[in-house]
Amino acid sequence: MITVRDWDDVTQDADEPSNALLLSDALWGQTQPEAILDRLAQRLSPTGLVLFADRIAGGPMELSEATLEKLAELWQVLPETWTEQAAFASAPSAGDDGGAASAAENVVAALHARFAPLTTVGFGHVADLAFGPARGFALSGSGAAADAFLASIDAIDESRSILETLPPRHGVALFARREGAGHGETAPVEVLGLEWMGSSS
Repeated sequence: MITVRDWDDVTQDADEPSNALLLSDALWGQTQPEAILDRLAQRLSPTGLVLFADRIAGGPMELSEATLEKLAELWQVLPETWTEQAAFASAPSAGDDGGAASAAENVVAALHARFAPLTTVGFGHVADLAFGPARGFALSGSGAAADAFLASIDAIDESRSILETLPPRHGVALFARREGAGHGETAPVEVLGLEWMGSSS
């Protein structure tokens, strides 16, 4: 049986522990993510699993001059209906964060302190500047034009990754319950995509 609960339900004592928890876009931007995770850890059964999908990094992105030039070239051929919008009026520049500021708390470290990672997936670089909070909502309903734009961004990202290394900004992961410092040997973490930064197993 699948039970859907809101935060008010989670803060109440449960009759039975949960065998699985889904954390989707639930932690980033929270003022006290550690308190949320503490409560969820109490709700998870000893053999339970946590599926996580959320932003894991924010703040200014440091890009090379070559990448910034490619973005500027792409912006020159965007539809005028896009560039008339404030979100697309100018190409990303040095220090652009895509509308995702740094978090006050280290969400990744807080997760790893309470749960043992089994599999992690990290992704998102230049695409985060184009589809992050600052510009992503403006693309709603753009259809094929948005698809073509994403393909161009992906091509820039692929060529950029050869010369630059950036930490992932989005993550998906599967976690098991961590019983504390004496929980014994942990299995190797399966890392797909980009390795999460600022974490330790």
